[in-house]
Amino acid sequence: MRMPKECSVPCIMKAKASVKITRKRLIGRQRLQIKEICWGKIFLALSMRTAPAASQKTSVKPIGSTALQPPPETTTRLKESIAKLDAEDAAARKQKEEMDRIAAAEKNRKDTLDAELKAGDDAIESKRFRKALTHYAAALRYLTPDESGFSIREKIIASYRQMKPRPRLSEDVKVQMLRGEAAAETAKTPREMQDAIAEYQKALGMAPWSAMLYYNLGTLEELNENYKSATEDFKLYQEAAPNATDKEEITKKIIKLDYLSEKAQKAIADQALAAKMKQAAAKQRAEQFQTLMAGLLGAWGCSSGCVSGNITQSGAMFTGSVDTGLNSANQDVVINLSGTFDGLTISGTATTPQLYDSTTQCTVPSGSNSFFGTIREDGKAIQIHTQSDNYALHATQTTQFFVTTTTCDGVHLDHKDPRDLFLVRN
Repeated sequence: MRMPKECSVPCIMKAKASVKITRKRLIGRQRLQIKEICWGKIFLALSMRTAPAASQKTSVKPIGSTALQPPPETTTRLKESIAKLDAEDAAARKQKEEMDRIAAAEKNRKDTLDAELKAGDDAIESKRFRKALTHYAAALRYLTPDESGFSIREKIIASYRQMKPRPRLSEDVKVQMLRGEAAAETAKTPREMQDAIAEYQKALGMAPWSAMLYYNLGTLEELNENYKSATEDFKLYQEAAPNATDKEEITKKIIKLDYLSEKAQKAIADQALAAKMKQAAAKQRAEQFQTLMAGLLGAWGCSSGCVSGNITQSGAMFTGSVDTGLNSANQDVVINLSGTFDGLTISGTATTPQLYDSTTQCTVPSGSNSFFGTIREDGKAIQIHTQSDNYALHATQTTQFFVTTTTCDGVHLDHKDPRDLFLVRN
């Protein structure tokens, strides 16, 4: 539908003047504003198309005319649409700002890390080992929890060994070591042992060249079965103390820890693969089950206990009906089913309708019984087990003036019989 010529230019100008948004969104917002402002003229134009020729001479009133204002519900709808778009834009902007912030923080971390490492390497080239150690130690602070910083620690130890005189452990480091020792001595669970490891890691943060700290940390990591970390700690211990008397013993320990680390990593990989395969198998079974459930919809035949059946809804919940045929009163009895699936098992409630017995003039109430059943794996048969209610009907007959009248005296449930229904499909 084209817009009336006299409406398009002033409406667009007004829309541009009233809405300050990005160029991409401007077009859509202009359309909304134009619809709101020019509703009266568009409506009038449509009326002029369908009206007799004489009515086409009617003059067009100004846009601001009260008679040409859009209906209130239209204005409300347009305002709600604009508010919804504004809310979506605000949420999108907030999400983008957060992602930009995270990306900027990560870039700043990597840039600072690279800068510290380069400064340390430059200091090594100029043989300023103390300055190099300072930069390498600062670089450790910009590592993520998943990064061990093994190569950086090797550079720290190499710088430390070139320094003359070498720095000693500060009192703060010694205090932190005592905290780690206390935590290790009282640790009784892997979580408590991890707390002790954290205390030693804090000490290493203050003295990342200490052979003693690497040895103690490696011992705790080994006890806590963190074999990969223990291996790195003992390797760094050997680099920090190359002339230690236990060099051969530590070398053997590293070889054993390497094997245990590989074994642990393989176990983790095997578990991940098993979980992935299990998830894939579960997904396949779910897809097969959904296909099977979809195939249950529609009409069914019956080989025993009924005439026909129909399942009208499938999925987690289902409803259906089973026609059991005519009863003794020549009435068609349909059982309604409502229940749930649990794999190939179904269960729920079977409801029978209210029936009227013309012989006794009694009304048999509707009844409900639980049912359970199984679906054959190929989805071609459903066997349902439930019960049928048997009522005793009491009536009195009176004859007066050769006219016999039957009066229902009462209806009561006499007993229940098992009922099996077997639905099939070709």
